[in-house]
Amino acid sequence: MKPVLDMPNPSRLEDWRCLAPGAFAARPFSSAQCQDLLAQIVAGKAFSSVPREQPNSMHNYGMVVNNPELSAQLACLPDTWLATVIPTLFPHLPGGRFGDQHAFMVFYGEDAERELALHVDASHITLNICLENDAQGGEINFTGARCARHVNEPPDRITVSHRFEPGDVLLHVGNQRHHVSPLRGGRRRNLLVWYRLETEVFDHSNSWVQSICATCSA
Repeated sequence: MKPVLDMPNPSRLEDWRCLAPGAFAARPFSSAQCQDLLAQIVAGKAFSSVPREQPNSMHNYGMVVNNPELSAQLACLPDTWLATVIPTLFPHLPGGRFGDQHAFMVFYGEDAERELALHVDASHITLNICLENDAQGGEINFTGARCARHVNEPPDRITVSHRFEPGDVLLHVGNQRHHVSPLRGGRRRNLLVWYRLETEVFDHSNSWVQSICATCSA
């Protein structure tokens, strides 16, 4: 049976570029692959049948992945497609299995999300795949990694902005603060996965999270 998500394999480290400390981007997917997955979403094969639901406490428009095949594929990515990428891009991460994940789709557009406030994710690593984007605005902006104690400190002096193209994949630490610029038109749809290490809390109080906190290391 053809996988729901046709992952390129293997992923090369040289395909990834650093956007900001703890945030990297690559474009391994073709437009056709993105359209194929979106078609499955529209057909209800990969996601819940509810047209819109709250995938987390920050997003009001989206879908939570509930297809067992796709969920299994996404859960295995840290041990397969990203097995050589994660230890090299994120050497501060302790070893261990990513035994927990939360996968969901987010919708940005006139009748969906228009922007997203500054926040950190409830994850150790976040995977963000852009499947569709013809929006004006709606860029993701990184403002620096923070531990739980300093999450509300002022942003870094330089904010890094990224405009998604279909097929883009972002991989960043969960404690990298980010927000989405207001949309002025069009729409964007992204598939996200929050990965959590099995033996670590994900409230960003870990000592290894503090080691990349800009305020702690100042």
